[in-house]
Amino acid sequence: MKTNQRDHLPWDRGYEIRGGEFTSKTLTIGMGDFVDSIHGGAVFKNCELRIAKTTRQSMNFRATFIDTEVRPKQALRNKQMADTVFVNCQFFGQYIGCEFGNKLEEHVGRIDNCDFTAARLHLTEFFGCRLEQLHLPAWPHIFLVSDDAARWNEQFESIQLPPSLVALGKLPRSDRVSRQSILAVHLPSFQIDHEKLWPLVQDMSHVWFPGKGQRIRADASAVSAAAGTNSEATAALGRSKERSRIFHLLHRSWLKGVTRGAASFVDLIFDTSFLQQRVPEAPAEVRVRLHDGNAFHRHNTELHELTSSIDRFMVMGVAIEGDDIVLKPHRKERGQVKLTFSSYSILSASDVPLEYAELLTFVERYLRPAERSG
Repeated sequence: MKTNQRDHLPWDRGYEIRGGEFTSKTLTIGMGDFVDSIHGGAVFKNCELRIAKTTRQSMNFRATFIDTEVRPKQALRNKQMADTVFVNCQFFGQYIGCEFGNKLEEHVGRIDNCDFTAARLHLTEFFGCRLEQLHLPAWPHIFLVSDDAARWNEQFESIQLPPSLVALGKLPRSDRVSRQSILAVHLPSFQIDHEKLWPLVQDMSHVWFPGKGQRIRADASAVSAAAGTNSEATAALGRSKERSRIFHLLHRSWLKGVTRGAASFVDLIFDTSFLQQRVPEAPAEVRVRLHDGNAFHRHNTELHELTSSIDRFMVMGVAIEGDDIVLKPHRKERGQVKLTFSSYSILSASDVPLEYAELLTFVERYLRPAERSG
């Protein structure tokens, strides 16, 4: 790749480029007041594409970049470049959830002979190209390869893999999406011990990484041990999901109070009156009783036991921390609520037991009023 001196391509509150050919220029995306627009088949040769900010910025330029360096200032997340052509380009930085190439038949993008060895790629996918057309980063990246004959996830069904890879393989995909693709996974970003994964993928033809053929093969005992570890992790994840599912259901409910019983339980009182806007028979209040439980308010590094009310805490997120559940609010300055418990039960305001399935039905009817009325 050429590296001679490049002049900065000036912008006036943002690029508005319609066609043309540019050589030895430096472009900086996201510096102007307006969204940058590059279309009309513009061609950039021996350039540098700097990406400063992408909050509102599309990166799907109808343009061709040849012998160009691509350098995002921060991790580039969830950007589609389905109509952009990259040839002999070198990529630096992090790319998370991005897409390159012609994902659908109507897309005109392409990526050929590009170098990603200095980049970190996670859940980033390349469509319409083969492994030999890319220079990819080393292990602990893996690359999941699909072609006209088979998709990579079909090999995942026969062996016990880490839960995150299993979930990835179950994601639905439209028949319109190109079957020829390469999906990059950075294993540490999935908190996967890559050395323990190796015994399970060593014989998977649709799982590739540079130098795979030169690695020392794991024996049968290592394969069995790795599969057993993942089986335990899958079971633990299932238990965690079971413990957290009621709190996901109470998304957008107000946690308005906490009461403590004499029999080693704690009641969390949620205001669910918003459900009655569309489902009149839904409860206005739901109590989640934590058996052998406790509730704490966490703000920054301070942790205090919750004993009564909590001010304006709307549940907007749920996280799992080991055996504990963490409720995240609509505003970060409200802190978090951390819950410890052995099991839970669901009650109405009058202490009448509620089935999870019943409450789920109320929430679904609230979310889909058209179906309810139809």
